[in-house]
Parts: sequence; C-alpha cells; structure tokens
Amino acid sequence: MNSTQEEAVSTLLGWAEEDVDSRGLLIIADEEDSTRLVYNGTELNLVAALATAMRKDDNIRQVCAKAMKWHRIAKLK
Repeated sequence: MNSTQEEAVSTLLGWAEEDVDSRGLLIIADEEDSTRLVYNGTELNLVAALATAMRKDDNIRQVCAKAMKWHRIAKLK
C-alpha cells in the first residue's frame, strides 16, 4: 500500500471511529484492479456488509470467489 492509500484508509478509519455505534467500514483491496470501499451502517454486521458488497459489485464478488477457491485449494493440501 502506498502512502496515498495509507492516508485514505487512515482518514476513513478515523471517520468510522468518530461514531462507532453508527458507523462501520469495510475496505477491500484488489491489487489487480483498485481499492473498493464499502460502508456499512449500524444495521449491518461484517458478513451482511460483505454480502451486500458482493451483490452490488462484480469486482468484489470475483475477489471473494477467488479467495474462497484459494482457501479450498489450501485446505486440500
């Protein structure tokens, strides 16, 4: 992660921490594409936020599918 990306992530995390009861943040980074940011509010937990992100963004869905595939392969070894 370069310094600009680190600064952006730091700023967003600071924003979410200002009101932890009503703000949440999920950051998904894909080296081949770009960084995707997904905001989840008080009604959603991490799993629900990720499911929503996958439903709305094909790139995130593909990244998650690759991660699941790599996990299955690693588990077989």
